[in-house]
Amino acid sequence: MASLFSGMGPYCLNNFCDALEMPSIHQKTFNTIMKRFYSQNQRLLEEIFSKAASMVCKELIRLYSLDVTEEDVTDISGSYDGSWPTQGHKPQIGIGCMIDVVTGLVIDGHVCSLHCHTCAQSGEFVRSTPLVGSVRSTSKDHRG
Repeated sequence: MASLFSGMGPYCLNNFCDALEMPSIHQKTFNTIMKRFYSQNQRLLEEIFSKAASMVCKELIRLYSLDVTEEDVTDISGSYDGSWPTQGHKPQIGIGCMIDVVTGLVIDGHVCSLHCHTCAQSGEFVRSTPLVGSVRSTSKDHRG
């Protein structure tokens, strides 16, 4: 897990394991674990953002004494904020959040990546600019 969070990739993980005289894993095994982890992470993100949107709808109904159901609330005022953290170098990852104005809850969030280690190792394309709009990263198209 730590190698996935740090962006190490399978080769650096294997070098790390070799230095500690630990058994290493094959790249296909690493990629299988990575895909399973990101799939579970995607489901969790969707669940959290869905709950946040539901809470926003409930609060709007309560605050404005509306006589409607949650499904009838279609307009939510929000603010978008994003950043490409640099810390003295060219950033490879950007983040963005859609924040509800009334509650302050994050109702959607995205991470953009200009580089995918798996794509770089497999010879697939690497984007020089992120795609606009959807951004949860996958190894194929660098968007969600």
